[in-house]
Amino acid sequence: MNFQTKINVINLSEIKNLKLLKKKEALYIGPWCKKNTDLLNESFQDTINVYSIDIDKHKKDIVFLKKIYSSMLNMIAKNLNTIHNKELSNKSWEILIGRWLSTWIKHVYYRWDYINKIKKKYIIKKLISIKINPNHLIPSNTHEAHHMYRGGDSSSILTFNQIFKYRNKKNIKISFLKNLKNNNNKFSKKYEETFNVKKYTTLSYPRFNMFKNSCKIFLYKSEFNLRLQFKIRKYFKLYSPFFFSSKRLDEKQNNIRDRFNKLFIPHRENNFENFLISILRYNVPKIFLENFNDLNKLYLRSKWPNNPKYIITSYGQYYDELFKFYVSNQINKNTKLCVLQHGYGNMFLGEDFWNAYLDRKISDIYLSWGGVKRKKNISFFYPRISGSEIKNYKFNMKKKILLLTYSFSNALLEPPNGILNGDITNQKNLVSLFSFLNNTNKEIFNKIYIRNQNTNFSSNFSDSLVKHYPLIKFDKNKRFLKIINNYNIFIHIFFGTTFFELMALNKPSIIIYNEDTHLPFDKNFKSHIKKFKKNNILFENQKLAAKFLNKNYFVLENWWNSRKIQKIRKDFCKDYCLYTNKDIEIFKKVFK
Repeated sequence: MNFQTKINVINLSEIKNLKLLKKKEALYIGPWCKKNTDLLNESFQDTINVYSIDIDKHKKDIVFLKKIYSSMLNMIAKNLNTIHNKELSNKSWEILIGRWLSTWIKHVYYRWDYINKIKKKYIIKKLISIKINPNHLIPSNTHEAHHMYRGGDSSSILTFNQIFKYRNKKNIKISFLKNLKNNNNKFSKKYEETFNVKKYTTLSYPRFNMFKNSCKIFLYKSEFNLRLQFKIRKYFKLYSPFFFSSKRLDEKQNNIRDRFNKLFIPHRENNFENFLISILRYNVPKIFLENFNDLNKLYLRSKWPNNPKYIITSYGQYYDELFKFYVSNQINKNTKLCVLQHGYGNMFLGEDFWNAYLDRKISDIYLSWGGVKRKKNISFFYPRISGSEIKNYKFNMKKKILLLTYSFSNALLEPPNGILNGDITNQKNLVSLFSFLNNTNKEIFNKIYIRNQNTNFSSNFSDSLVKHYPLIKFDKNKRFLKIINNYNIFIHIFFGTTFFELMALNKPSIIIYNEDTHLPFDKNFKSHIKKFKKNNILFENQKLAAKFLNKNYFVLENWWNSRKIQKIRKDFCKDYCLYTNKDIEIFKKVFK
C-alpha cells in the first residue's frame, strides 16, 4: 500500500523564520525558491523536487500542447477580430500573438503538470503563499511577457496560486502570509535592469522611405553578416531603411479588456484549457488590446516596403510588434515570410517543439543553418560569418583556453518530464565544472578563462563559482565572435549555439555532457553524439576530459586537424551549421 506524506507547501521565495519549517512540516514548492545559496553546499532537502525524465510523457505533452495552442489561437484570433473590428486571418494573428501565446501556455502548463506530480507523491494540507494582484502583472508587450514568464518570481507565484485555487477549492487550504516583506519591488527592478524591460512599449518605425516599390526582397534583423548583406543588396538592387524614429505608447486605461473577456465562454471538455480561459484576461499583453489602435495608426504612418516577394528575418518576429503587424498585413498579398535560423536547433524530439517549432509554423520558408530535414526547412548556411576560406587550425602558445558555462534561469521554465530545471541544472553544471578544473594540471589551469553565457538574473551560479574559485579569470567581452581567435580550444558544458558556431568555424572544441540537463534529442543528433564520444570531442566524465586536455593541449593540431576529426566535424556541420565561402551563390539559388 502506498502511503503519501502529508505536507504544507510554501509557494514564495525563501523565508527562514516560519515555524512549520523549523518543525519540518513544510517544503518549498521548488528549488527556485532558494535565493543567495551556495549551490555546491545546497542539498535542496527542504524543497520539493519531482523532476523525472519520462520520454513517453514528454512526447504526449508535445501533442497535447500543440492542440491547446491551436484551440486557444482560434478563439483569441476570432475575439480579437471582433473587439477591434478586424478581419485578419488566423495566420496574421499568429504572427502577431503566437510568441506570447506559446510562451504563456507553456509557462502555465509546466506548473499545472508539476502540481500533478506533487500530488502523486504527497498529500497537500495547506498552500502557504503571498497575495499578488493579477492586474499588476498584465504585460505591456510580448518582450515583457516572455521574460516575466521565463524568470519572474511574481508571475510564477501567482500562477501556482491560481492553479491551486482553481483545482483544489475544498481539499487544500490556502494561507496568505501577512506582514511579510515582499521582495517583488526589488525583484522587478533587477528584472528590468537585466532584460531592459520597461512597463510601456516603445516602437521603432521607418520614417523615411528608402525602398523602391519594386523591391522583391526585404531584409530585416536578418543576422546576415555585413559582407553578405552588401553582396545581396548589390545583386538584387535592394534598398534598406536607414532612417528610423521611435514612438512611445503610453498605457491606456479603458474597458476593452472587460469586453474582450466576456467574449469567451468557459467549457468543460478540457480542464486545462478552461483554466487558461479563466486567467486569460490577466495575460494578454496590452499592445494587443488597450494599445492596439495605436499600433495600427503607427503602422499606417510607417514607410515599409510595398508588396515585397520575400521578407527575411531572424528575430524580428519575436518582440518587434510593429514589424510583426507589418508582416501580418503583407502575407495576405502573396508575400512570403522567411525566417532564418538564429541559434542552435533542428535536433530535438517532437519537431523542435520547445525550440524552433513556432518559427517554422509561422514562416512560409524556414532557412536552416544546415541540411538536416525538417518540415519547411530549406538547406542554407551559418550566416554570421561566411565568404572566406576556412583554414586549418594552428596552435599558438600565446593563446588561452576558454571554458563556456551556462547559468540558466532559476525557475520552472522547461517541461518537468523532459529535463532538469533551474538551479538543479546549474548545480549539476557547477559540479561538472569544478570536477574538470580540479583535475587539470597547473599549467593548463592557468590558461583557462571562463565566459558565462548568462540566461539568468539569479546570481546563485556565478556567486558559487567565484566563491570556490576566487582567482578564476573571466572573459566579459560582449561580442563572442570577436574574441574566438584569442583561444586555442573551447570547453563547453552545454550543447548551446556557441558549440555549433565554433564547429562551423573549425575551432577545437570539447563538450562535458550531462544528458539530464538537455531536452531529449532525436535519433540523428544522437548519432553525432556517439561519434563525438568515440573521438574525444564529448566526455560524460569530467576527469577524463581534464586528462585528455592535460595530455593533448600542446599537440592539439595533430588531433583536431586529423582526417577523422575533420570528417566528423564536417558531417555534423553539414547537418546543423554549415560554413560556406559560396554564400551569395546559395542565396541566389534559394531566391531566384
